[in-house]
Amino acid sequence: LPRFGLQGTPPPNLSIALGSMEVTPLDLARAYGVFATLGKRFEPIFITRVTDLEGNPLDFSGTRPRFERVMSPATAYVVTSMLQTVVQHGTGRKAAELGRPVAGKTGTTNDTHDAWFIGFTPDLLAGVWVGFDSERSLGKQETGGHAAAPIWTAFMKRAVADRPVVDFPVPEGVTFAQIDRATGLRAAAGQESELEVFVKGSEPTQNAAAPEEVPANPEAEQDGVPEGAD
Repeated sequence: LPRFGLQGTPPPNLSIALGSMEVTPLDLARAYGVFATLGKRFEPIFITRVTDLEGNPLDFSGTRPRFERVMSPATAYVVTSMLQTVVQHGTGRKAAELGRPVAGKTGTTNDTHDAWFIGFTPDLLAGVWVGFDSERSLGKQETGGHAAAPIWTAFMKRAVADRPVVDFPVPEGVTFAQIDRATGLRAAAGQESELEVFVKGSEPTQNAAAPEEVPANPEAEQDGVPEGAD
């Protein structure tokens, strides 16, 4: 976790895999930025330019963004692909209204005390947290997908309105394969399958069994009697 900029000691419980560690919106945005930048962790900066009253840029020699590579581009792209599925078919469906490639993740704490959505397009990342200063529930229905994702979507619609629609760049070191939904193996012809991305060398090499051809009337064919014969 420190590689992603998340400080502190994770609590010793199984739910840490689901995200039970306390974080700030800035911490989580920086962590998800690793996926958005294909494996680079950038240190946040708060001032990128200075203008006068008329909007003219002034000389500014502030801090330049510093970054460290903490994940391979291929691994980051595979995670981004997973996060795209959250938006396409999961709890982050509200963000699909942006009408361009989006990857993201919702989050909801116990008793809906907190609602989260962290999401990014190929050129911009934003995070939304909804909650009270005191520890109390937002309401039974106020999940990450219901409370936070709509705010994120409304902001991003304006933020990227003048930017071209582009796909996430595909780095070297990944490969795509049609995967059988039932077995996770390479799909045979005629099977329902999903196109999945893998770090090259980790894709399944075994093929799923081809669908068996079942006769329309197995008992009749077994007895040597043509179907429909008297």
